[in-house]
Amino acid sequence: MYKVVFILIGILSIVACGSETPPIETPIDIVDTTTKVVVPEVDTTTVDTMSVDTTTIDSSKIPQRIEKPSLTPPQIKFEHTEYSYDTITAGDVIQHVFKFTNEGDKPLEIKKVEASCGCTSPAYPFVLIAKGESNTITAKFDSKGKSGNQEATLTVYTNEPKAHTLILDGYVKEK
Repeated sequence: MYKVVFILIGILSIVACGSETPPIETPIDIVDTTTKVVVPEVDTTTVDTMSVDTTTIDSSKIPQRIEKPSLTPPQIKFEHTEYSYDTITAGDVIQHVFKFTNEGDKPLEIKKVEASCGCTSPAYPFVLIAKGESNTITAKFDSKGKSGNQEATLTVYTNEPKAHTLILDGYVKEK
């Protein structure tokens, strides 16, 4: 039995060694097995080139790089933030207008204006204030029931990161 196995192994080795495939002399196509696309062999001995005559190009028709505009956030700038009404008599009502301008590039929004006490009331615009546009905040101070040195404030909240304070101050003498 061992003799038969050795004979078969010998015959198979002779057949396997003698049946080598001859080398291929002609160029072949390379097959990409992942996408099943046949890629032809490329002749790299010649290269096609193209020349461009740059003297005939109109440079005004070439797209230019456009810089992104730098938009500064809204910025409220008051002409003044404090008003002194000097001396008034108890019961008088003082009204003052604080003028401001938006010095930023983006529209300014006044979100709310809070008074420090019930004796002061604000009036302000509820519309967006464009770049360079001016508007006003009106403060009304009622001195009824007041006497001596008085200071009332308005806190202005906008779409800026910080709040602004407007001050009305003066002296209220009794009737």
